[in-house]
Amino acid sequence: MTNRIQPQATRSLARAIPSTTNSPRATPAPPASGASAPANAVRLSELQMAGTLRKGQILAAAAPPAAAPTRLFPTGPLTGARANPAAPPRVSPLAADSRLNGAAFRVTSPGADPNAAPPVIVVNGIATPFSGATSLAQEVSRVTGRPVEMVYNNSDPAAAAGVTLAHQARQARARAEADYNSLPLPARLAIGLNPVNREAFILGRTTRYLAEATVNPSTADWTKRNALQNPPAAQTQANMILAQLESYPNSPVRVVGYSQGAAISAEALRLVERHLTQQRGQAAANQMLARVHVMTLGGAANANDFPAAVNVTSIAHQTDIVSQYFGANREAFGRGNVGDFVNFVREGFGVRQHLNYLGANGNPDVARRMQDWMRNPAPGDRNMILPDFRG
Repeated sequence: MTNRIQPQATRSLARAIPSTTNSPRATPAPPASGASAPANAVRLSELQMAGTLRKGQILAAAAPPAAAPTRLFPTGPLTGARANPAAPPRVSPLAADSRLNGAAFRVTSPGADPNAAPPVIVVNGIATPFSGATSLAQEVSRVTGRPVEMVYNNSDPAAAAGVTLAHQARQARARAEADYNSLPLPARLAIGLNPVNREAFILGRTTRYLAEATVNPSTADWTKRNALQNPPAAQTQANMILAQLESYPNSPVRVVGYSQGAAISAEALRLVERHLTQQRGQAAANQMLARVHVMTLGGAANANDFPAAVNVTSIAHQTDIVSQYFGANREAFGRGNVGDFVNFVREGFGVRQHLNYLGANGNPDVARRMQDWMRNPAPGDRNMILPDFRG
C-alpha cells in the first residue's frame, strides 16, 4: 500500500449558504466522458474499533503499513469557520484522530495509475478512524485505477445523535407549551393551580412529540443538514472540487461519498454552487456543476440534497438503514410488510448491509458499477437499490 502525498491547489469560497435543496432537480447538460481501467486487487486491513465493527467502516483484509501521511492545509475564508457539530468527545476512541478532521490527503493504491487525472475525491462515513478512512480511499483507488484525494471526516454517532436529540427536544417542548397556552382559560386555570399538573401536561405532550419525530422524515432532513455536515470537511472538499473544475475544464469531476460522506459532499457542492453563481452567474455555474459526478454508497443523502445540475448515482443495499432513513431508499423505511420487517431485524437492523459495499468482504457488483461509472459518467441521477449481499 502506497500513499503518495502531494500538495494541491485550492480556491477561495464564499460564505456558507443555508442548506435548502429540496426543489425538483433539473436535467444537467452531458459532460465529457472519461475512462480508466481497474487495478489489481489489494488486501486491506479489517476496520475495528474497541473490538467491534462500527457504522462508517468498510470490511477488508490485512495490508502492509502505509507511509506516514502529510497533512495538506487548504486555504480560503471558509477554512476553520465552523466547528464539527459531531466532533468526538475526548473519551471517544475517535478523539485521537480528531486533529485530522477536514484534512486532505493523496492516496494511490498499488496498481493504480498515479498520473491519472483528475483524482477521485472521497469522503468517509461516521465513526471511522483515520486508518479506516485511508483503507476506504485505497479501495476506491484500486477499483477506479486512479489516485484519490481523501477528505478525512472525524465524526462520532453519539455526538450527532445528541445534537439531533437536543434540537428535537427543544422543538417538542415548544409545541407542548404552545398546546398548554392554547387551552381554554378555565382548563388552564385548573391545571395551573398546581404547578406539578402543568409540568406533567407539558412533559406528556413533549414525550409524544419526541416519539413522533423518530418516524418523521423532517427529522432525518434536519439531522443530515445540521448534525452530519461536518463543516470543516465540507469546506475542504468544496475547495478541492473548485480546484478540479478549474484545472480540468474538459474532464468530469468524480466524488465518492460513503454514508455520512454523502451528506458532507452535498453541503460541499452547495458551497461550490453558491461560489460559482456569485462569480460567474447561474447559467455558467450549472454548466460547470454538470461536470460533477457523485456516487454515494449507503449515503446519508439523496439526489435532491445536491444542487440540481450535479449528477448523482446512489448505490444502496435494500435494507441499509442509513440509506433508508437518510438517503435514496427512504421509501423503504417503516414499511408495514411484516416479512420485510422480520428480514430487516434478521439483517441486524440494516447495519450489516451498510458495511459491505467495498473491500474483501464487499459486494463485487458495487465495484463493477463503480468501474462502469468511471468509464461512462452518464448525465442525470440514478438510484441503484441492490439486493442485500451476504457473501
